[in-house]
Parts: sequence; C-alpha cells; structure tokens
Amino acid sequence: MNGRIIGIAATGCCCAIISARWWPSLPSVVWQCCLFLTTGIILIACFGRHYYTSKPTPTLWWYCSAMLAGFCTGSLWAASLGQSYLTWQQLGGEIQRDVIIEGRIVRYQMFPDLHRVLLDTVKEDGMRWPANAKVLLNYYRPDRHFKRGQRISGQVRIKPARALANPAGFDAQQWYVSQQIVKTGYVRQALQLIEPDLSLRGRLQMRLITPSIPGGKWLNALLFGDRQQFDKDDWGLLQRTGTAHLFAISGLHLIIVAAFSLLLVKGIILLLAAANMRLPENLRPLSIMVMLSCCGFYGYLAHWQVAVVRAFVMVLIGALLFLLARRNSRLQVLVFTLLLNIVVTPYAIYGSALYLSVGAVAIILLYYWRWHHLTRLPVWLQCILLQLTLTLGMMPLVGAMLGQVSLVSPFINILLVPAMSMLIVPGCMMGLLLSTMSPTQPLGEAILVLTGRLLEWVMRLLDDIDQGSVGWNAFSLESVDIALGLFVLMCLMVLPAFYGQKRLVLIALLACSPLRSDRWWSNPPWQVHFFDVGQGSATLVTRNGEALLIDTGAGYGATNNYIERVIQPFLQAGHYTLKQVYISHLDNDHAGGLPAIKRLYPELPVITPDTGCLSGRHYEWQGLKVNVLWPRANMHALSDNDRSCVLLISGLNHTVLLPGDIEQKAESALLTLVDDEALKATLILAPHHGSNTSSSTQFIAQVAPRYVVYSQGWLNRWGFPDTRVRARYQNLGAEELLISETGYLRVELGHTITVERFRHGKRTKWFHKTFSN
Repeated sequence: MNGRIIGIAATGCCCAIISARWWPSLPSVVWQCCLFLTTGIILIACFGRHYYTSKPTPTLWWYCSAMLAGFCTGSLWAASLGQSYLTWQQLGGEIQRDVIIEGRIVRYQMFPDLHRVLLDTVKEDGMRWPANAKVLLNYYRPDRHFKRGQRISGQVRIKPARALANPAGFDAQQWYVSQQIVKTGYVRQALQLIEPDLSLRGRLQMRLITPSIPGGKWLNALLFGDRQQFDKDDWGLLQRTGTAHLFAISGLHLIIVAAFSLLLVKGIILLLAAANMRLPENLRPLSIMVMLSCCGFYGYLAHWQVAVVRAFVMVLIGALLFLLARRNSRLQVLVFTLLLNIVVTPYAIYGSALYLSVGAVAIILLYYWRWHHLTRLPVWLQCILLQLTLTLGMMPLVGAMLGQVSLVSPFINILLVPAMSMLIVPGCMMGLLLSTMSPTQPLGEAILVLTGRLLEWVMRLLDDIDQGSVGWNAFSLESVDIALGLFVLMCLMVLPAFYGQKRLVLIALLACSPLRSDRWWSNPPWQVHFFDVGQGSATLVTRNGEALLIDTGAGYGATNNYIERVIQPFLQAGHYTLKQVYISHLDNDHAGGLPAIKRLYPELPVITPDTGCLSGRHYEWQGLKVNVLWPRANMHALSDNDRSCVLLISGLNHTVLLPGDIEQKAESALLTLVDDEALKATLILAPHHGSNTSSSTQFIAQVAPRYVVYSQGWLNRWGFPDTRVRARYQNLGAEELLISETGYLRVELGHTITVERFRHGKRTKWFHKTFSN
C-alpha cells in the first residue's frame, strides 16, 4: 500500500508541474504560502491520525491526501521555477544594454547571413549568472566561426528574452523557457576565443571528424550530438521522412550502446571462461556497471544534452530495477520515470522532447502488457512488431507536438532502425574506441570511413524515397486536439474490453472531428488580424473562409520570413484561403516575404504600387468594399514611403484605413484628393509605424478613428511610436493598440466591435505576458 500511495502522490505532483505549461499566470506569493500550508496540514492530518489515534485511516483518505499533497507540492515546484525564470529574464528592466558577455558555447548554428550562438555558464560584465541561464546571440557578418564547447567573449547588446506573440506557428517564447534562455541580443564587436575546447571530447571530435571522412556531418551527429552542420534541406528531409529522431542522441542510441556493451562484456566473459580463469558467480553488478559506464561516456561525448540526460535517467532506472529485482507495476515505473526526469531537467516540461520520450516508454510498456504473449515469437519478429507499434503510436504525439506527421515514417523506420541498431551506431562506437588506441587506430578510422559511406548511401536512399513520395509523404495536423484525440482513440482501441469503453471511444472520435470552435479562427462578420512581426507590418482581412493579405512583414535571407513562420500556419489553422496580396511598398519590413509568397502561392495575384495599386481602383470582395485611395499614377518623383498603397476597406458600418508608410506630404495630398467623409475610419493602422514624419494633426482629425494600431517592434531603435504622435491620437480620443504590447491583435467588426489582444487573453500562457503593459 505504501508504494501505491507514493505512486499516487508522484502522479499528482507530475500533473501539477506539467499543468504549468498552460497556466495563464503564476501563483502569487500568497497562493504559494497557501499551497505550502495546505501540504503541511494534509501531511500532519494523515500521519497524526495514523500514529496518534486508534482508529484506522481509510484507504480512500490516504489516496486523496496523497494526490492533493503531491499536487500542492508540484504546484509549488512549478511556481518557483517560473518565478526564477522571470527574475533573470526581467533583470535589468525593459531596456537594451551594451555589456561584455563571456560564456561557453552550447549550440552554434550557421546561416547564410548570420551565425546564432547559444551560451551557458555566462558572465555579464564579470557577474556570474546561474549555471543553466542562457543567452542567445545573433552574430551578423561574422569574421570567423566557432565550435561547441569553446569559451568566448565579446561586446553584445542584450535585452530580455521576449519573443513575438502569435497564435500559430512556432512558439519561440515557450522554447526560450524550455531552454532557460533569459536574454537575447546581437554581437556589436567581434567575438574572441578565450578558451578552446581542450576536453577529451573536443580532441576526439577534432581528430576524428575531418573533411576527408565521408558522411562527416552525420557521424558528428551520432557520435557527439553535434548537428550544427545540418542545413535546412537536411532538416526538411529528416522531418518529412520521420527520421529526425535517429540523428538526435536519445533513448534509442543509449539502448543500442547498452546492448553493445553488454554483448562485449559477455564476449569477454566467455573468452576468460574458455581460458579456465576463475570468475565470480554473480557478474550481473559488474555487467551493469560496465553498461552504465559506456552509456555515461556516450552521454559525455554528446555534451550531456537534455535529451541525453533524460535517456540516461531511463536507462539508470531500468538497470536499478533489474539489479534490485523489484516487481513494480508498469504504471508506477512510468510515473516515477516521468517525475525523475522532471526533477533532473525541470524546464523540459515546456518543450516537446520530454513528452515524446515518456510517450515512447509508455507505448513500449503498453505493448508488453497488452501483447505479452508475443514474447514467444522469434526475437527479430518481436523487434519488427515493437518498432511498428512504436512508430504508429508515436504519430499522434509527434503530430500534436510538431504539427505534422510523416506517412512514410512507419515503413522507413522498420528498415532504418535495425540498420542503426546493428550496423551504424555499433560501427560508430567501435570505430571511436579503436581510433583512441594507437595500435588499432588505422582499423578504427577504416571502420568510421565505412560507416560514413553507409550513412551517405542511407541518406541518398531517404532522399530518393522523399522525392518519390512528394505530395503524400507528410500530413499536417492543424489542431492539437485532433492529434491528442487520435492518440487517446488508439490507446482505447488496444486496451482490453471494459465497462464504458465504447462511450470513451465515442468521446475520442468527437475530439477528432472538425466540429469544434476556436476563438482565434471563428468567422464573425469580418475580422482584421494584425500579426506581431516585430518592426514591420503584416495585416490579414478575413471573411467567410477567405483572406486578403496586406504586407508580409520582413524577410531575412532565403528561408527566414514571417510568411512561413507565422502567416501560413495561421491560414492553415483557420482554414482560410488566401485570395489576394497587397504590398504597400517594397521596403523589407513590409515586403520581405514576397519571395516566399511567390514560391508558396505562385498563382496568387500580388498588387503593388508598380503593378496596379493606384487611386480609383475599387471592387467588392465577400460583401466588403475595397478602395485604393493612393497613390495616383505617374508619381515616381515621390519617395517610396509616400508612394505607399493606401487601402480603405469598409463593410457593416465599419471602415479600416491601411495607409502603409505614407508621410505628411502624401497625407496632405490625400486630404485634397478625397472628400471629407471618404477618409473617416473606425480603425487606422498608424502610418509609418507611428513616426513623427506621419500622422499630422489635420490627417488624424479628418480620419477621426476610434482605434489606432501601432505595428512596431518592442524596444525598436527608432522609438516608434513617437510620443508626439501618440499625443495627437489621444487628444482626439482614439484608443491605442500597440502590437509590441498586445502581440497578435484581432479586431472583429460586426454589429459591435471586439478587440482581442493575444498577450492579454485569458487562455494566454504566463510566459507570453511579460512586459505586456
């Protein structure tokens, strides 16, 4: 019974800690004190009743108390972690600072236009940060490149780690929390190497992974967990084929190393026995110690990344249970594995890898519980069935966490996992071990070359499969509830029959159905969406499942743009069809996503001041009137800003004015061009992001908006919006909406006007609400 009570308490603790991922706010100090007192009262009541009264404590009392105590303890733990993160994130205030940063490189990514450096064990102007607090730096136009494990220093400009806030696309803020990144910034002066990586790991990596070895980047990933040489095409291939997990050192790799080491120990024991050497009767502890040592050395080579630590914990738990010959329920093993992983890597609850790892363990335990009779089959057939079950069971979880699943993944993994298990990973380890010893160094290097060639052939085969399955190799899961519903449905289908099973299956089917609503993509009369794209502009007008896009936000290089990062995921999640694109002018902060638009939507009409966005053009779309007010034809003498395409969209007694970056010269011309009433608008997107060169008093008075939206970046270097511009709008009674404070903004225009601010939403997570007032 004691074990069951501890298991229930651990379950409550895990549930509370994981729930912090969705908390809208962190508990205040008062609430934390209440939780602490509640936990203490529960424990005192339980143990006092048990030891100081003659009445037996009911079992249900113990179970409920254990669950509640675990939940309170987990809530306290999660709240303290969140407060610790916010303390370091907000240290120094809402400003940018030039400081001297020193730190050890944890991750180093090279892009065509910049290098991205992640540092830990940081010192800021000589002040040491907590060991796990990290800073993420962009290194523009680098004069050299560095490697993971090196210690560097340089002058940088940093600010609190506060990402853009949009309801679709990659959640960078949640990733910051999961990685404990508390500051971001960019390098102002060239970084200097102050301490090379002289560790055994660094020397091995420099000596073994050279340009002369084929498949070097793949060997580097498998041996040292270093994937900085992977480019976007490599990542795309691995994601579409569902094989990214094979090149991220995790539980699979450590299990292979464990099995390889145990086979090696068994072989040595057989040789010693053949030589008639006297051996101890019980060699299990020795074998387990050798196995854990090999796994630990592999973890050391991989820089003890979070996923490696998590995998090692799971191997360690399995080894201890084996040595102690403890018979615990599978559910208890799963719960304690999850709890221990949370304790070791607490911020991992905000990422996805923890749930994928524990999900894989859960599927394996479920497989051996549900189909234990299959253990009588041949080992090779058991491995195939287990791999197939694991791949199919993980597909909904992968879809929920990553947004898409690979349809060819089950077939590819059935082929590649055995190859990885029996050839590639053992070949890597054998080559590494032999290369470290002088007599066998040539043999070790030959094995690494052979393994590298095999990896190159495997990747060419993967590429051929990917090219041959274009159009159906990846399936997007546009809603997390669908993916989780599918996962629950699969679990219910494989469980033995029990009372209420059919009802639960029906509930899971309803969760998977499209009959659901989401406040971010519901269809009222019409909506205007202002995306958080930093110092830029991107606006979407939607009605009846169709959309008009006005400006794309900035683009940085060939692959980094807000169309692919934010707008396309939003369109897919809301099931919107993009019908037309307007570009106010061709500055990067408004038109940086044009190459992505032309690549993703090649048939879509794109209208700019040079291709038809001229005064007098008007048409109806979905019952709304779209009027182009500016510029007039043959006005090339004006600046690009003053030639911005100005749109007036109206319907249902509301009007929205989108003026691009026009300045006061164009504003004055526009006032003389149109009637006094023609410029009246319910809402205006402030010209030129709120610059004082725009938004003249006469122009604002003519528009007379109820709402003004400033699309500008947080802590932007121009100081937009200008305080004088804000005063002009305030004097006319306009309500201000700053994208830098609200994040993504949605305005619903119907019989009433509803404004929803992403950072201020009731369901918005706590880490999105920093610096939002």
